[in-house]
Amino acid sequence: MADPSLMIFRRNPLQLTLLYLSIASLWILFSDALLLALGLDRDALAHYQSLKGFLFVLVSGLALYCALAQHWREQHLARTALKGSEERLALALDSAQEGMWDWDMKSNRVFYSRRYCEMLGYSPEDFGADREAWLSRLHPEDRERAVETLRRHLANETHHYDVEYRMRVRTGEYRWYRARGRVLRNAESTPVRMSGSFTDITDRKLIEQALQAEKELAEITLAAIGEAVLTTDVQG
Repeated sequence: MADPSLMIFRRNPLQLTLLYLSIASLWILFSDALLLALGLDRDALAHYQSLKGFLFVLVSGLALYCALAQHWREQHLARTALKGSEERLALALDSAQEGMWDWDMKSNRVFYSRRYCEMLGYSPEDFGADREAWLSRLHPEDRERAVETLRRHLANETHHYDVEYRMRVRTGEYRWYRARGRVLRNAESTPVRMSGSFTDITDRKLIEQALQAEKELAEITLAAIGEAVLTTDVQG
């Protein structure tokens, strides 16, 4: 919790600047008026003018130190909280056997979690840190659909990003993955950041393909039986 005595330093830069100018102006006007009212001689007046100048510099420096200290403290707490949140999220995703990705659109850099890279057979150091690391490994037959799904979400045509595609792992084979995420927009609704999860669904896809093959085989078998029955009926 912030120190109530330092709440004044949580104003925005313009407010702090105006506050500083106001205090400085009042200091100059009233301190000069006070010195003149004391009826000091020229030497004493010059001495006290210098003294009040040094005092003002001291007070200004102390106020600047408090403002910077408060700013540093808040930034440190924010970084600590963010790091803790990221560590908890990474632990939760690792426990669920899921990877994490985060795309900063201003720098066009992409963070791929260690688990994400490991599911493709890489370490974070040799996987890459941009969109090309993802695009270059997409299966040619899935690339257009994956990119179009991303485009539609960035264009605010979908509430969530959810797509399944194949990616080439380090051994050269392709495995199935599901990517889910959501974009973060600024006040002008411009996409600025996007993050989400990454799951290996190869086993599920293999089961689906096997069931589909069995279904097609059953349909072919039933059709063949039906044709045989009709042929038998026709031939008597």
